[in-house]
Amino acid sequence: MFTRCTTATIFGIEALPVIAEVFKGGGLPGIHLVGLARGAMRESLPRITSAVTGSGLALSKERTIVSLLPAELPKTASALDLAVVIGLLKVYGALADASLEGRMFYGELSLSGALQSVRGALMVADLAKRRGDRELVLAAANADEASHITGIDIIGARNLSDVVAHLTGKTVIAPHIRAPRSHVTRRGPCLSEVYGQPRAKRALEIAAAGGHNMLMIGPPGSGKTMLARRLPTIMPPLTPEEQIESMRIRSAVGDFDTAYDARPFRAPHHTASDVALCGGGSPPRPGEVSLAHCGVLFLDELPEFSRRALEALREPLEDGVIHVSRAAIAVIYPARSLLIAAMNPCPCGHYSDATSASSRPCLCGLDVVQRYRSRVSGPLLDRIDLHVTVDAVPYRELTRRDGAAESSSVVRGRVEAARVRQTTRLGNGRCNAMMGQPDIEAHVQLDTEVVRLLEQAIERHGLSTRAVTRALKVARTIADLAGAADVDIGHVREALGFRVLDRQPLAEELAA
Repeated sequence: MFTRCTTATIFGIEALPVIAEVFKGGGLPGIHLVGLARGAMRESLPRITSAVTGSGLALSKERTIVSLLPAELPKTASALDLAVVIGLLKVYGALADASLEGRMFYGELSLSGALQSVRGALMVADLAKRRGDRELVLAAANADEASHITGIDIIGARNLSDVVAHLTGKTVIAPHIRAPRSHVTRRGPCLSEVYGQPRAKRALEIAAAGGHNMLMIGPPGSGKTMLARRLPTIMPPLTPEEQIESMRIRSAVGDFDTAYDARPFRAPHHTASDVALCGGGSPPRPGEVSLAHCGVLFLDELPEFSRRALEALREPLEDGVIHVSRAAIAVIYPARSLLIAAMNPCPCGHYSDATSASSRPCLCGLDVVQRYRSRVSGPLLDRIDLHVTVDAVPYRELTRRDGAAESSSVVRGRVEAARVRQTTRLGNGRCNAMMGQPDIEAHVQLDTEVVRLLEQAIERHGLSTRAVTRALKVARTIADLAGAADVDIGHVREALGFRVLDRQPLAEELAA
């Protein structure tokens, strides 16, 4: 006897269809699993037989072959358990009258027959819908996640017995209906809680409005982390398309969050490896830069990250995607995150140049400071649009309570208005940081005075072509925040003022 049952496996942030074919015939008793079953799937047979027994059912002692198609695709996930056991019960007669057509099964079984929560339910529901299936049967714990995909019945079951009863018609499980979200306003960190730092706040607003990467340089305790953690509060809410993209990534790693409309904020420790930051492993999984897609990736103590990890960020910062290639498979992860980095000016944290003042003396020599800053390479700095010096705030300003500081909601209003201008001008939901060279030529008109200013900046500070291009993108964002139709010299001058590290004051001091 022969039957087929449909399931899926997760690669990257996509679900790929898998067909579990089950054949019962003559020969020595036993169940043989073929089709590149690896990892947890290779150990599934003892788990499945125990789950069947724990559910009050039985498997016949006959020679049975279970083939997972396509055979060349590695299957490592335990979420194929449910499809395999349904196929076995079908050929053994327990589900002889049940129809498996138009149904997809996805779930891991415990030894008692309970269905366990697994990752990737959202992508599997999307795959089932695209295939034209009418039902997706999975664990009740994953039903709410899968129900974000409409147009297909989501059947959430607690255990194998419930699935058998549903398929035989004894106890039909109603399709899962997701409860409406309660829009409870939760008070998060507010920009008004950060005292002083007007220039850093201005840079934060520009970064949020145009999607520009930002680096803050300042002594310990100056407020760099406070500022970074308040960036999501001034960013526009996720669009419906961004919500789906963000949910797919969270689902792929099994970290699905019910607050799916919130901008993600990821802050990995500086000991994170390049694989942890950019993705990889076996099988490949998204890294922090992809988990922060459509949100914020905060790298505190930037020079303390390994050089290899930082250099691996070049591609996602430039292209918004990251390619992870392995011998057996290559996947592409979205990585359009807004990078906010923070660093001390020197190893002791109190180096003072001509543009800042520190209350404590620096214990580092200029050569030590130079080596410390050189841990962040020039090509990586080129990809960071805004360099901001964050000085220590005087105590008198910290104790002042005049109520003049703007709240996150006020700043977010200006940011949203600037984003509307950008998306209207560029289309496809793009912001200024995503502009290509044709967009810059079309929407950043440069007069003779602006061209002369750029030439002077290149001659004096050695700005690269990429740095100049990114400065023009920032100038376009500054103009959008001001409601200006054209970019003028004031906008460009402010944008160039945020290229602090391109001025190389340390090199001049060392030469002297």
